Amino acid sequence: MEPRAAVAPDRVARGPEPSLRTLRHSRRDLRVELLRVNRWRLLVRSRIEVAVAAATLPEPLGQDPLPYLGVDVQNVLPMQTDLETALRSGLPIGELDRLDLLRDFDRRLGTYQECLAAALESATEDLIARLSLHPADALDLPELQSARVTA
Repeated sequence: MEPRAAVAPDRVARGPEPSLRTLRHSRRDLRVELLRVNRWRLLVRSRIEVAVAAATLPEPLGQDPLPYLGVDVQNVLPMQTDLETALRSGLPIGELDRLDLLRDFDRRLGTYQECLAAALESATEDLIARLSLHPADALDLPELQSARVTA
């Protein structure tokens, strides 16, 4: 079955107005989840890059004499076969067969990431609206209370 794309609602139907603490915790949790999905997308995209790069290696190095490049620099350059062996070792033979799956994961993670970003924006707007209507509520946060006691 084909997964359906998630659509971020404009506003989530809620009960009574959440407390300022709840709003702050919601934003924090959304930011943490956004960091997690960013990390997963980085891993998926890196895997795609490795699979494609290993299958389509660049041209060999050091084949043409280059002006201003000393002859002794050839001693530093690794052998082409050594580079290829190092880059291709450990890769399953079917790595390229997984590209469609990996690209699908990236697309789905991207959709989830967009939903998270929209939810974070909505939570931020709610927090700002709440503070603009009730600025004194910010004084009731435990962080500020403990700061006033120690000051």
